[in-house]
Amino acid sequence: MSAEARMRKWLWMMGITQVLLIAVLATLWSSMPAAVPAADSDPAPICFNRVPGSDKPCLTSFTRLATAPGEVAGRRIIITGYLAMRYGVPMLYASQHDYENDIAVNALAIEGDHPALEQLIRQFSYQYVVMDGVFRENEQNLAWLGRLTPPFKVSKPITPLRQTHEDVLVPVEFMK
Repeated sequence: MSAEARMRKWLWMMGITQVLLIAVLATLWSSMPAAVPAADSDPAPICFNRVPGSDKPCLTSFTRLATAPGEVAGRRIIITGYLAMRYGVPMLYASQHDYENDIAVNALAIEGDHPALEQLIRQFSYQYVVMDGVFRENEQNLAWLGRLTPPFKVSKPITPLRQTHEDVLVPVEFMK
């Protein structure tokens, strides 16, 4: 048998193999169960302390709030962020990095009467705070996520205790 004949036979066998492989894959594909649609899956709750019918404030994060702001519109929320001024408007940013890079889509505008806002800015501006206020959706399609309105409670976040070498569970010298 010549080299050309062997090559034709090999190509013919490869063609048959590909057809059989496609047929097997098509059969397997059609027998696979359908994927569950995303609408049927239970998304992460917006509030960390989710209690049905609770009048407690919704403890949330900027990430969770951005997924479905309508779920907490008009409710009291507790959220941690970086409080700073942006063009004369007090804003609560998701992080100091967002403030420094003017990423307003990850921020909440703080609304209220002038004396209360002035005191808030004097006491807590340009630092991380925990804010408790009423969340309002962004109806005017502005650059930020939404608004926080009174009544407010503002505090500094709890600073975790710094651990010393003696406080660790596994001594570092054994981790070589």
